[in-house]
Amino acid sequence: MGITISAAGTVAVANTGGTANASVVVFRPAARWHTWPPAHRQDRRNHRDDNLDQLHVHLKQRHGHRSCGLGVGRARVVSALRQTQKEVRMATCRGMDVSAHQGTQDWAAHKKDGVVFAFAKASEGQHTRDPKFDNHITGITKAGMVPGAYHFAWPNQDVAQEAANYIGAVKSHAKKGFTHWLDLERYSDGRNYSGRSAAQIRSWAAAWIAAVRKAFPGQRVGIYTSGDDLAAGHVPAGIPLWYPAYPWGAAPYSKAEAAARPKPSGRDPLVWQFTSQPLDRSIAYLSEAGLRAWAAGDTSEEDDMPQYVNLGLAKPYTLRPGGWDSIEFTNEWSDETGDHVTGGSVWARGPARFTGSISLHIAGLPAGAVVQARMSEYEGDTHQADHPIHEIIGTADGTFAVIPLTKRLGKGHGMRVRLLNQAKAPVTVSSAVLTLVVWKEG
Repeated sequence: MGITISAAGTVAVANTGGTANASVVVFRPAARWHTWPPAHRQDRRNHRDDNLDQLHVHLKQRHGHRSCGLGVGRARVVSALRQTQKEVRMATCRGMDVSAHQGTQDWAAHKKDGVVFAFAKASEGQHTRDPKFDNHITGITKAGMVPGAYHFAWPNQDVAQEAANYIGAVKSHAKKGFTHWLDLERYSDGRNYSGRSAAQIRSWAAAWIAAVRKAFPGQRVGIYTSGDDLAAGHVPAGIPLWYPAYPWGAAPYSKAEAAARPKPSGRDPLVWQFTSQPLDRSIAYLSEAGLRAWAAGDTSEEDDMPQYVNLGLAKPYTLRPGGWDSIEFTNEWSDETGDHVTGGSVWARGPARFTGSISLHIAGLPAGAVVQARMSEYEGDTHQADHPIHEIIGTADGTFAVIPLTKRLGKGHGMRVRLLNQAKAPVTVSSAVLTLVVWKEG
């Protein structure tokens, strides 16, 4: 007996033992792509703990207390699952930012330590330039990092002059793959916001971003701003977000990488600045390759920020023999696409592409009997197409399966999962947990 972890993140507990009753129980934890509201996070914890308990009970029923002696007790299952969850956690990469307040940096050493991107202050207001910008950005670029620059905003000054100040500062450095950021934050005494309403600040920010985009066609322009500015309505919609929040004081990158992604005012930041000690450190919610592609303009915004769908069953239901039946999802933990209607069977609508899985627990399926599962496309209520069948074979102690879900879906089509009970008697679908990331197209 042993526990194995696949590259895809599947945890399998297997007993071979040289007997005819060999068995495998498979669990695949969902990747973390979303910051859950508190109630939903508790639901997910409960579901995770239920899976662990079911797996441990399965082992004890089949192998008795010998399972602990063989080192396959619940503690080892928990350890294996936690390690796997770390491996399948959403990809991130490391970064930092500097201004004249920081001294000369050893950028090659930062790169060797795993820093992928670095941003330097270029300008502030209508006329101020950062005196160390040229030195900083040259070092960043030579080290092979993803480079970027930021401008500290004074929304109560002329936006055209401020944009021109920034553009002049960075123009000689802003090659393909360079990123631009508007630093929109209030001085403690409010002097850079004085006399401006929330709507005026938001309009000013939108105008600055538009001017920089016009100066650097095809290059990324984002905004660095606080939770207070977001809550106050100062930030235009649809702009890549670099978000500062320091929950720990000084902290290593690993602590931020292990933490839940912040979600200020319901927004998903692309970059999280999580500490200013000893330097300003950030993580981006993309792999290094993903961030480089994004910075180069080689991916769409949808590629960078897929939408998360997580559905399940409020209670078990009976699956009778003899006909294909669509799973109706009655628990909706997350539906960022808005494609699912509570209690409905459609969980993705085209044009879109998606990848994920559905985890099924079927009770009462006799050993050796089969339930088939497949994805099916519908246009409204009209069946349009079927996709390959997956066979779920019954085992004596309960049947668990993980079905991969990956496809591109055409315009007007909705996707369902359908089951066909080929046993002679009804079975119970005890749980069905769908976990999916979706990229909308068109």
